[in-house]
Amino acid sequence: MQEQSGTAAAGCPISAFAEKFDAFGDEFRLDPAEALRWAREQEPVFFNPRLGYWVVSRFADVKAVFRDNILFSPCIVLEKITPSPPEAAEILKRYDYALNRTLVNEDEPTHMQRRRLLMDDFLPEHLEHHAPMVRALTREAMDRFINTGRAELVADMFWEIPQIVALKFLGVDEEDIEDLKSFSVAHTTNTWGRPEPEEQLAVAEAVGKFWQASGRILAKMKANPDAPGWMQTSIRQHLKHPDIVTESYLHSMMMAILVAAHETTANASANAFRMLLSQPGVWQEIIENPGLIPNAVEECLRHSGPIAAWRRQATRDCELGGVSIPKGAKLLIATASANHDERQFENPDMLDLYRDNSVDHLTFGYGSHQCMGKNIGRMEMRIFLDEFARRLPHLKLKSDQAFEFPANISFRGPKEVWVEWDPALNPEKVDPASIRPPMDFPIGPPEKQSIIRQLRVAAAETRANVLYLTLEDPRGRALPTWSAGAHIDLIVGDYVRKYSLCGDAEDHSRWQVAILREEDGRGGSRHMHETLATGSKVSITGPHNHFHLGDAEDRHILIAGGIGITPILAMADRLKATGKPYELHYAGRRLADMPLLARVKRDHQGHLTLYPGDEGRRMNLAQITMGSSPARPVYACGPERLLAELEGMAVGWPDQSLHFEHFNAAENLLDPENEHAFEVNLTDSGLTLSVGPDQTLHQALINAGIDITCDCKEGLCGSCEVTVVEGEIDHRDRVLTQAERAAGTRMMTLQILQNLVAGQWTGSDTTWIKTSPFDGSEIATVHAASREMVDRAVTAGKAAAFGEWGQMPMRERVTILRDLSNRLTARLDDLIAADMADTGRSYWQACNFDGARAIGPFNAYCDLALSLENRSNTIDLPGGVRGLWVTNRRPKGVIACIAPWNVPLLMLSLKIAPALVIGNAVIAKPSEETPSSAAIVAEVIAESDIPDGAFSLLHGFGAGSTGEFITTHPGVDAISFTGEPGTGSHIMKAAATGLREVAMELGGKNAAVVFDDADMEKVVEGTTRSAFFNCGQICFCTERVLVHRSRYDEFLTRMVDVAKNIVIGEPGHQGFSIGPLVSKSHRDKVMSLIKTVHEDGGSFAAGGAIPVFGDARDKGAFLEPTIVTGLSPDARFNREELFGPVMHVAPFDSEEEAIELANDSQYGLGTVLWTENINRALRVAPKIRVGHAWVNAWQVRDLNSPLTGAGISGVGEQFGRSSLEFCSQPQTITIRVFD
Repeated sequence: MQEQSGTAAAGCPISAFAEKFDAFGDEFRLDPAEALRWAREQEPVFFNPRLGYWVVSRFADVKAVFRDNILFSPCIVLEKITPSPPEAAEILKRYDYALNRTLVNEDEPTHMQRRRLLMDDFLPEHLEHHAPMVRALTREAMDRFINTGRAELVADMFWEIPQIVALKFLGVDEEDIEDLKSFSVAHTTNTWGRPEPEEQLAVAEAVGKFWQASGRILAKMKANPDAPGWMQTSIRQHLKHPDIVTESYLHSMMMAILVAAHETTANASANAFRMLLSQPGVWQEIIENPGLIPNAVEECLRHSGPIAAWRRQATRDCELGGVSIPKGAKLLIATASANHDERQFENPDMLDLYRDNSVDHLTFGYGSHQCMGKNIGRMEMRIFLDEFARRLPHLKLKSDQAFEFPANISFRGPKEVWVEWDPALNPEKVDPASIRPPMDFPIGPPEKQSIIRQLRVAAAETRANVLYLTLEDPRGRALPTWSAGAHIDLIVGDYVRKYSLCGDAEDHSRWQVAILREEDGRGGSRHMHETLATGSKVSITGPHNHFHLGDAEDRHILIAGGIGITPILAMADRLKATGKPYELHYAGRRLADMPLLARVKRDHQGHLTLYPGDEGRRMNLAQITMGSSPARPVYACGPERLLAELEGMAVGWPDQSLHFEHFNAAENLLDPENEHAFEVNLTDSGLTLSVGPDQTLHQALINAGIDITCDCKEGLCGSCEVTVVEGEIDHRDRVLTQAERAAGTRMMTLQILQNLVAGQWTGSDTTWIKTSPFDGSEIATVHAASREMVDRAVTAGKAAAFGEWGQMPMRERVTILRDLSNRLTARLDDLIAADMADTGRSYWQACNFDGARAIGPFNAYCDLALSLENRSNTIDLPGGVRGLWVTNRRPKGVIACIAPWNVPLLMLSLKIAPALVIGNAVIAKPSEETPSSAAIVAEVIAESDIPDGAFSLLHGFGAGSTGEFITTHPGVDAISFTGEPGTGSHIMKAAATGLREVAMELGGKNAAVVFDDADMEKVVEGTTRSAFFNCGQICFCTERVLVHRSRYDEFLTRMVDVAKNIVIGEPGHQGFSIGPLVSKSHRDKVMSLIKTVHEDGGSFAAGGAIPVFGDARDKGAFLEPTIVTGLSPDARFNREELFGPVMHVAPFDSEEEAIELANDSQYGLGTVLWTENINRALRVAPKIRVGHAWVNAWQVRDLNSPLTGAGISGVGEQFGRSSLEFCSQPQTITIRVFD
């Protein structure tokens, strides 16, 4: 318990520590992170009466302040921390000093308006040309002292060069540079320091002269606004936008940018050299591995950056870190303390050149006010380090020197850094040829692959085809700590492979990995086995951990298959050490070959169940994972088949119930060592081309100037077609069937998609070109099914459903469908590639949303079908009539499954799996926008044991095409449709003929309701997903957000910040991002509604436009995440479903009003309620007319729960038992019993 001493401004008691803290004292000045260690541990947000500020010390809280520049205004950043005496004010008045708002302390919206206009010069491509100047200045400075054997780095180099670079970047003439060089320190002392009264007059004089000189130079610049320089850019923007880049702003920014660009870099450089040279081993690592320099700079900026703290002011009453902050409160946000928060950084007090999240530091700030010039500072510091490492590798810090830091609360760097060396050992004297060339560092943050650690193999042993490696530091230094589930990237030769750490996590001297030799792999494991031995040197990056072990309290279920035991064993070790309950299930082909088995049995015997295949033991995953939940999570690693089955089973589980790690990503790169060269003769042109082992045929054709349509260039989908005259083909496409490949007459490069009708692939005279929404390129030629094909499919379907397939015992159908699931799993990479090509979504989203999840329904519905029970009862009627009745379910017949384009693979599976398992025949029609993945599913079904006719795939459009032919056919017994209400209405009319059953999900205009007690962090995160996930193209996506008026501004500000920072159009991005809309025509529809916003009185808080990339993506169908405000509920934007990354945000004042607004729609699909009051949630949810209401979550789904919709959002129930009942015809059999 802390001793309480006083009372804070908000009325809360002040602890003795908080009252004692002195922002100008020696402790904070010399080591701000250490001075606030007590705060990070005990009182992360506290009021300091000495300063009159609230001090913020933890990473998450500091970042939260930076993130919200509306709630926490930067307006006080340049406010004098120490009031000036009247005499100083008179001096400043004499110089007409009138420092105004700058980018540093400007509020919104002016800040971002100016920043956007002035950002161009800071872009990486516009900074590269400054590097030669920085290197030349560095070499000139070093030349002056390199042979003296000692230097004071601040005075001799670090103070001058950043200043010159800053002035040149600003565009200041050479003759004016000397005028300004002596002034910036006065501005720093005046603003952030605590000068003594007698010093204030001299400081004021210097500040006045600084203001006067900058004004004079600015006037010269205005006379030549087309000259190079950032100030000239600002002047040109002032002439174009005088209301945004104002006259007073130009003069003020002239002073502020010089300080920002000069003093921060000078201090950062002095701090970096002080820290690096104080640890000779760390300096030596830079000498030996200069590729570490970019990350060394980031780690120094984190560990001992040039900024100790920034300032903000609360614009309203709020809460920060659990502490109530009153409106008007001033905040000192201690970035130096945040950068040492162990909640964010492992071993934060250690200077670790290999730390892979150093770049997360807050030294540059965060969010919209992040330092614009950060990349200039990085460039200078990297060049400084590079030149010293090349020319003075034997540099040492002069011993017994005391470092003195200036007395201010923000800028921090030693006034002097003395170094020494023996000039006789200078490489330029000893061996000039030994000096390595200078490094060329890309502008921006460090590249992950540059953070490479050199290790030695302490032991290597091979057992049962597994290579066990023990790794150690060659100098015997301790290795970083790692957590269960972590892996390293092992780099040997040209191979980079990921291997989980599986040794003793408490042993910091050694790491252990196990490598299974895969003869059919891409060569990496074979290379490791054949080249690594005891004493070998290896390079690694990491440890990294994307497979974290959570802190569930109930029970952990650990599942491993084969070499997948490596991360799972580390998790078991950790759970055992912490005393948490767990069970370990471990499967392998042969007991004798199961990796790490001896240690597994020794350390985890009481928790272990083994499943060796040679003993006939198999995992019953359904039984093992029964009851899985976030409190009882499953962690799995093993073969793709195992993981795919688990993913399928997990459909409908709560989030965070299943955690897994794949061995390999889906890669289609050539491995030259395992390829061969060949020649190709082009009969039309007469050319003969050589295709190297590192080339595809397509690459060779393009290099030869042959025009050929293409899309992916990686053999993922095949984007053009050529006829093969003769020769053996090494097919790498994902298009041709096995029979077509065996024929050897075609090489597919433009995908051709035909119809599967009664087991026969059939083309037609009507085709269309499917184009990519990502870049407009051609993906496939698709054949539309004719009315005659529909007739054939229905006839064959009837025969199957009421014949062999429908009469087959349920368990036999289940066996066939489980085999189908395995076959689809083997084609998972193909399915993902097809999904990406059709939709343009990222690889991460294709894998995690519409990839393996789409295979799971087959196993899930198999399990569910087997659990269906036939009901029965006895009859005992008056008059002695007795009997027995029983029920059964039989196939309904031919079921049309019409899938949407937004989640094409998953929705198709959810429709066809229940229909097939009951014994129906399926006619599947994918959307014309997304035909590719359905074609692969059909190909796999055609090769399975499902009878011909039990499944047909028909491509085409809707009205007047295949869709109409199917839904109006009298032989179709039921229709499952997901799409938009207009089409659904036509289908219902068609189904009325013959009274055929329909199940339809028809979209929504879903509202989210944010009450005044909602957890805003969860709200923003959840609404980001519910509004923008899959580019807003999910029926349950939120398009209307209703926010209690008391939280409206807070929500809107934070949501706008998120929307403006969402990654767009990067298919390799790991994590949340958005791709394009499904087509340009759909984007046109969305844009037509967006264009009504201004007409109907609304405004855009974010987005509303088509992004410009400057590359092929501009031919795609992208749209910015868009947030609209100010529209009435009757506006078209609020009435019609947009189905894009858009939302309208509106306030409400009462619970009743929120319910009324949420229900003010003809749709009724889903809603999300955000409240911490469960009683309110249970009271409000039933009053909103929707099929599904979530509370504090979105899309948390259980396959067993029904999918329904109110209003025009749907007809009937789908999913789980509801789908099986829809797909089956119940029958009651009554038997009279006679005595």
